[in-house]
Amino acid sequence: MAARAATRPAFPLAAVADALSDSGDLWAVFSWSYRTLGAPVAQLFRLLSLHPGPDVTVPAAASLAGVPPARARRLLAELTRAHLLTEQAPGRYDTHDLLRAYAAELTRRWDGGTDRHAALHRMFDHYLHTAHSAALLLDPSRDPLSLVPAQPGVTVHPLIDHDEALAWFAAEHTVIIGAVQHAAEAGFDTHAWQLVWTLADFLTQRGRHDPNASGLGDDTLTHYRHALSQWEKLTESSGKGRTHLSLALAFARQAGYSDTLRHSEQALHLFRAAGHQIGQAFALVGMWWAHGQLGDHRRALPACQEVLSLYLQIGDRYGQAAAWDSLGQTLHHLGRHAQAVASYQEALTLFQQLGERYGEAYTLTRLGETQRAAGEHEAAYRAWLRALSILTELGHPDAHTLRTRLHALFFAPTHDVAAAR
Repeated sequence: MAARAATRPAFPLAAVADALSDSGDLWAVFSWSYRTLGAPVAQLFRLLSLHPGPDVTVPAAASLAGVPPARARRLLAELTRAHLLTEQAPGRYDTHDLLRAYAAELTRRWDGGTDRHAALHRMFDHYLHTAHSAALLLDPSRDPLSLVPAQPGVTVHPLIDHDEALAWFAAEHTVIIGAVQHAAEAGFDTHAWQLVWTLADFLTQRGRHDPNASGLGDDTLTHYRHALSQWEKLTESSGKGRTHLSLALAFARQAGYSDTLRHSEQALHLFRAAGHQIGQAFALVGMWWAHGQLGDHRRALPACQEVLSLYLQIGDRYGQAAAWDSLGQTLHHLGRHAQAVASYQEALTLFQQLGERYGEAYTLTRLGETQRAAGEHEAAYRAWLRALSILTELGHPDAHTLRTRLHALFFAPTHDVAAAR
């Protein structure tokens, strides 16, 4: 209504209001603004309904329309002036759900199925190719995917370093999660699973895990075993190693730690044969985890030490931080508290340098547990307070658990309170 009144200053407001009351049709009201748009702007408005939301950037909009970013920026500015979009943050645009529904009806009416499919393809290419480069900046040791080249008209957001990749994922991960489901529903199966691959490190490092991840059933194991039987027909070692790792993870989620250990050991043998260092590290992590869950921390220790050595050779600082933390856990269980604290301090330094807030909070929580076990109650209290502050800032559900633990241990009338003071 405001846009209609603004574009027709000679009209009395009463006439504008009468038109609204007479129409009785919200779509007709929206059409007042839509009909003022030029053809390219109107087309972008329609195609934006294909975006998974909650907001869209200039490169994503440019990819949807198949136009250069500078032109997309001008088109978005026109839609904003027409009050069909809102620039809710610099370079990020959103729209009301009713306007999105109106645009979706228009694109079904005016844009052919081939055009909509091509727009979706360009949009998924934008997110996949940008997210893939971001994932490799977060962890250069990962084996890159074999991506199909992006479609003509796709804009890939340029990212330079780890910090830019981290910031891009922080801003876009909600959109990408929506794009995964959207891609699967629209028949872009390869885009769907490859987008999941790109998100893995970012979500893990932020402590955001799929609540359904523990629901893997017999079908999952059947598919992995079938994949393994196919790999057995080939001489390539890395593929078989990756499948053994997948089986190890599937069994770990079902608490089948003996099977986790067996498949991790087989993966390690295959990755060593292939000279695949990062695969060896992953397999050793599986062995460390399985030994620990089985209560055999003495055998977990050399596996963890070898993981750390590999990540130092590779130069993977995030891997080093995680390995130092794992080493601290194992030393804690072996009663070597001073060495555990030193390991946690190494992990903390790296997590802080990397800006990995969840990793820092996770290690601080472990550090507090070791310090309390060593009788250093005041130090444990400080570590847990720092962890709680970070988890609260991140809005992570573990904040509630840690807050409850702090209250129970340090504010309840027990001997721990006196010791802490």
